[in-house]
Amino acid sequence: MSYKEDLEQLTTCGDIWAEERAKLAQGLIKSFESGSIDQSEYQELMQDLIRTDALDESATSVEIKSMFVGAIMLGAQLV
Repeated sequence: MSYKEDLEQLTTCGDIWAEERAKLAQGLIKSFESGSIDQSEYQELMQDLIRTDALDESATSVEIKSMFVGAIMLGAQLV
């Protein structure tokens, strides 16, 4: 499954924090692909979505958190 498919799946996973962040990530991907934001800004904004302290406060499922972080890392080309 691609990171875009993972994000799509997360938008309806039932965990509000993951749904909201996945939708934000999808918006960032669209902005990057359309040229509205450059690569460094895109990567920085994607990293902001997975900042550990904020994510740890919100995450309720380790499986969903792991899927979300993986999708963001691949999407932001951080791996």
